[in-house]
Amino acid sequence: MTKIIDDLINTLFADSEGKFSNQFFKLSNLKLFMNSDPKLKQEFFNKLQIKLLAIPTDASIHNKEAAIKFLINFIPFALTNETKIVLPILANQGYSEAQYDISRIPLTAKILPNSDQYHTLALTPRNPEHPAQLICMGTAPPSTQGSLTTILADLFPFTSIGWLLSFKSQKLLSWAMKQKHIEVTGQSLGGAVGLAQLKHLHKARVKLSANFYNPALPIMTPKLGDIPINIYVNKGDPVSKVGGRAPLNAKVYVSDLNLPRSSWRSLLTHTQCGCAIAGAQSYTGAEYNKKINTPLAYFTYHLVRLIGFILIIPFYIVRLLVKLICNIFLFPYKYVCRKLRHKANYKSARRISPTAAQDISIQQTIIPRLMCPAQGAGIGVSLAS
Repeated sequence: MTKIIDDLINTLFADSEGKFSNQFFKLSNLKLFMNSDPKLKQEFFNKLQIKLLAIPTDASIHNKEAAIKFLINFIPFALTNETKIVLPILANQGYSEAQYDISRIPLTAKILPNSDQYHTLALTPRNPEHPAQLICMGTAPPSTQGSLTTILADLFPFTSIGWLLSFKSQKLLSWAMKQKHIEVTGQSLGGAVGLAQLKHLHKARVKLSANFYNPALPIMTPKLGDIPINIYVNKGDPVSKVGGRAPLNAKVYVSDLNLPRSSWRSLLTHTQCGCAIAGAQSYTGAEYNKKINTPLAYFTYHLVRLIGFILIIPFYIVRLLVKLICNIFLFPYKYVCRKLRHKANYKSARRISPTAAQDISIQQTIIPRLMCPAQGAGIGVSLAS
């Protein structure tokens, strides 16, 4: 199990000589992508933390920061029930370890089943002087929650990539208003979602900065004022050159991984950390847009996505209807189980202490009424965040 995770991380991140491993991509390792194995995810989460804290210090500060933010983008794929994480944070005296609390903020409608919910990851620092982290997850494999939703957001035609996940979230704004500085990051689809959410986070009046990696750029040039935005692109990456436009004030760094054109590994440039390698060419957003926007790129952006959407939408609709119908029929069963569980907890607490039983009764009857005024006999109080 450890070997699988080590191979994956070494495929994403180059060694000291700037070379990437290709040991991970074997049929025997596909279980990490296809099945949601909590043990594998826990191992991935632990190894990510170790790698984050051990990124070589001989690299330039810019490259080191870029590499750290790149690896942070893979945290959403590694989570099971983790609620905290330790990250290296740059301070005046160098890097220090900072503790963060993890919370998931939904960007999809409540009607979708739990398996199709897409969440952006909000990391709140224990020390308010450290920047908060907002991680927008990229296209997810089948083993990750929201996999089909991210694919649909990639393919939804006649709009920018990620448009389905670009709407304003009041929960996200509420979280942002409590922070002093937020660093937004995203890879691939996550870059598209991050750019869209930056527009809404303006309203939180909080200091913002952003780092995006091989992002799926929007059709129209984003107008994001003077927010510092770094975009890191690997030369040859197919996604970041399909016809989207970068913010004009962004700094775009293009890295060459020096892979042979005939090598199958050139297909992996989309998920590899080229930003840690020295020698990237830099452009302004305006210069980069002139470089990549061609008729072929626009043709790819629209026609290929339309074909993919037509192929996947029937499967998605049928699957969604089946899940909703199953949930409707299972609701009485779940309701009865919840009542029985409440009754068992109450009896168990009463054996320990009558006061504890009374506390449970209050928590499970009075508080829900306060949170739902319509059921609370006119009590106009909301405890919902």
